[in-house]
Amino acid sequence: MKNKGNIGLIVLFVLLSLDIANAQNSKNRVHVATISYKCHVELIGGIQTIDFVTTQEQSLKSVAQSLVGKKKLKPFSREDRAIYKVFECVKLNDKFTRAQSTAVDEKTPR
Repeated sequence: MKNKGNIGLIVLFVLLSLDIANAQNSKNRVHVATISYKCHVELIGGIQTIDFVTTQEQSLKSVAQSLVGKKKLKPFSREDRAIYKVFECVKLNDKFTRAQSTAVDEKTPR
């Protein structure tokens, strides 16, 4: 009977130690905010579409620069093309300032 009590105490001690270690690790973690953006882009070949991006919070200019050259599926196709040009990027729930970007956004399925 003593062995069962000792084993129980050891298990309890181990579980408490793991819980304390986990709590300390969560305090040391840096939580990075992510933001969703939508960007009016032109793919190689002249196709204009909206690209949706979720990334760490950064300037819109940085988001736009990071997209150039990345592959994206052509709308309604399995073919992917590289992004040639970025016209405008805004936060996901914001409206585009360019009329052409707004028109492309309205046609883009969600």
